Amino acid sequence: MANILKALYGLFYCQLENTPQEARIKANHQLLLHHIHKIS
Repeated sequence: MANILKALYGLFYCQLENTPQEARIKANHQLLLHHIHKIS
């Protein structure tokens, strides 16, 4: 399971490579909240 999340996160992060730092942080925060919500 952790490997799948890691792979998805890697893919997601790669797609954000060319976006501004602020947008990346915002997106990462949203992703993190989404995963926390799914786990709990």
